[in-house]
Amino acid sequence: MAYFTVPRPDPLDAGKVWALIYGEPGPDEFRRIPNSPGKQTIAGGATPQGQVTISSQIGRIDLTVNVPPDAVGDQPFLDNPVAILAELTKGAALIQEQCPLTRGAFVLNQLLPLEGSATDMIEAQTGAKFPKNSIDPMIQYNIQATEDGSSTFQVNQLSTWSVANLQLVQFDTTGATPFAVRTDQRLSHKVDVNTVPNQSLQNVDVAHVFTRLAERAAARLENPTSGSDA
Repeated sequence: MAYFTVPRPDPLDAGKVWALIYGEPGPDEFRRIPNSPGKQTIAGGATPQGQVTISSQIGRIDLTVNVPPDAVGDQPFLDNPVAILAELTKGAALIQEQCPLTRGAFVLNQLLPLEGSATDMIEAQTGAKFPKNSIDPMIQYNIQATEDGSSTFQVNQLSTWSVANLQLVQFDTTGATPFAVRTDQRLSHKVDVNTVPNQSLQNVDVAHVFTRLAERAAARLENPTSGSDA
């Protein structure tokens, strides 16, 4: 989740963002980035949703959720992205109390098992057509939509498809050069649903904005060409 806010010289640090959303206990780690022009701070730790990292700097707060490090080998993907989106939406509403929203976004990285040709899979998912014998396909498209109602705002809905190469890397205790013990390919689908830049969100309900962004992002995972009717 990306939460853009009005730039101020003393941005809310990542530890305070953690406290707003998760309360006690505090994060497992907290650090300030030396000489950062944006006065960046980072906080991270384990939560019921997964391993959370918060980055806060002038004008922007990012929350990233990953699989806990000790579970990556067994299941490198989050089980329930919809529940995580709902939890992050609650967090955005809490951040609003101290940081007015200027732009919001959810970015999801979906990795799908390759079943035959990646080119054929992308064509089947999107309706796109590649030249014959194409390999390593990549495509991006954006379906814009307008949210009407008590809060009216415009939304970008981007999908980027490509082939991802995954490696499980092993180190030994001597510090020797690491080596890959397992390689795999997946079909990568990056979903980026965000409010269109340069529009006023001053009078919108932040919880409603992120709820709709979350719903549209989840719909795009289920139907890669969803958009205006989401």
